[in-house]
Amino acid sequence: MLTKRVLSFVSLPSLLCLVLAGCCGQPEKKAEQPKREGPLVLSLNAEALAAGGLATQKMEEAPWSLAVSATGNLDYDANRMSPVSARVPGRVTEIRADLGQSLAKGQVLCLIDSPEVGEAQATFLKAFSEMNLKQKSYDRARMLLDAQAISQGEFLERQAAFEATKSEFAMAENRLHLLGFGQDEVEHLRGAGDREVRALFPIRSPISGRVVERKASPGLVVGAGEELFKVADLSSLWLNLHLPEKEVVRVRKGQRVSIVVAAYPKERFEGVLDYVGNIVELDSRMVLARVILPNPDWRLMPGMFAEAAVEVSSGRRVLSVPEAALQPMEGGPVVFVRKGASAFEARPVKTGEKSGERVEIVAGLSAGEEIVTRGSLTLKAEALKASFGEE
Repeated sequence: MLTKRVLSFVSLPSLLCLVLAGCCGQPEKKAEQPKREGPLVLSLNAEALAAGGLATQKMEEAPWSLAVSATGNLDYDANRMSPVSARVPGRVTEIRADLGQSLAKGQVLCLIDSPEVGEAQATFLKAFSEMNLKQKSYDRARMLLDAQAISQGEFLERQAAFEATKSEFAMAENRLHLLGFGQDEVEHLRGAGDREVRALFPIRSPISGRVVERKASPGLVVGAGEELFKVADLSSLWLNLHLPEKEVVRVRKGQRVSIVVAAYPKERFEGVLDYVGNIVELDSRMVLARVILPNPDWRLMPGMFAEAAVEVSSGRRVLSVPEAALQPMEGGPVVFVRKGASAFEARPVKTGEKSGERVEIVAGLSAGEEIVTRGSLTLKAEALKASFGEE
């Protein structure tokens, strides 16, 4: 009996285990999928190629330029901007140009009624008449001298008087020119049929350009030297850059600069560094630099804030790709290398420095290989589909 109880006690758990094993069974092992070996190569049909809008470029080494970042503000080109002031005191009687109006050099902006101008014209006409009178006396004296009808002393007196009036006339004419009268206006004033003094004085544009400021208005009483207009040729602007002190040693006159402004965030405008300052501003630790920026369509405006990148040569030749050609994937960035008419390899690469919109490639590509520069996002989507299919 004792032996039977022991056997029963021992065999019950074993039996239970056998029953459970028979009911539940052992878990089945999942069949492992073979891992893909080698690079991932995508083949696209003609429809997918057309829809992707792919563009490619052959890789080749080129001089590598780094970008020094800086900010600044656009301003007038001081060589193409002119404030227009009244040269004489007077009262504005007529406005002939308004804000935004394009002007040719010499075009009248406004008229000023000025007693000083009237006085200058009267002095000029008087000197002109006296010079003519003295010249006739001098010419007659020369004839009389030849006929020995007058003495040499009298002839010299008349000659001296004529020369004196010539000097006074020249001074009166020069004063008109200083006031802004052109030679044609002076000739018209002393014409045989014109002896009328006009106190109206024309204010003319000294350059071709556009009216960017106007302070004159009809009836305004102005003083000599008071600014009335500002005319600027906006086809060229200055960009005043603020360079960090540590970057000054890398920047030189003549380097190219690309800028972006908020009004046109997707466009880059190109200019040339024209000046690098010699003084560090104590408060900001910045150095002032100036860029000459062509603006032929006049879209850029003085006062705009700009972000700039100064191209600085590194002295190296490297392989680089547009930043848009790189696509982040598991394991790091890849570029897509053309392997045939419709085949593209997802190639892992190691990147280096970034300059503007280009990225240096340190490893993973060779010169002569053709990469996708536009449409790589489409290929990335196809690569992810292929990866999901493998899983």
